Amino acid sequence: MEESKSAGCPVSTYGLMSEPDWKAYDIQVTETSTEIKVGHKMKEFARFSTPLYGRHNISNLISVVALADFLGIEKDSIRRALKTFKGVKRRQEIKGEREGTSFWTILPITRQPSKKRLWR
Repeated sequence: MEESKSAGCPVSTYGLMSEPDWKAYDIQVTETSTEIKVGHKMKEFARFSTPLYGRHNISNLISVVALADFLGIEKDSIRRALKTFKGVKRRQEIKGEREGTSFWTILPITRQPSKKRLWR
């Protein structure tokens, strides 16, 4: 955090642990979505819903909310965008269902065809 003091631009912290400027809490996972509250500087900012799951997606969501707020985007616009964003193709897709159990693909980003060439 020492580097941020000389950044020459506004700096906000975000995350799921400790006390960052932006933090997700009251995270509820349902069958079809993740429901969260996002706080800013220890006060509730807004509630959001996303079809994405996992800590990494929640962390990314917090950063998007912080940036969108900094850019002056209204909470309702942020809410609509997050609710409909399905993620990157091939990262978290339901591939089938059997006896009530869904089968997902969860591929690392480096396994995408366009990225394979970079690692050869």
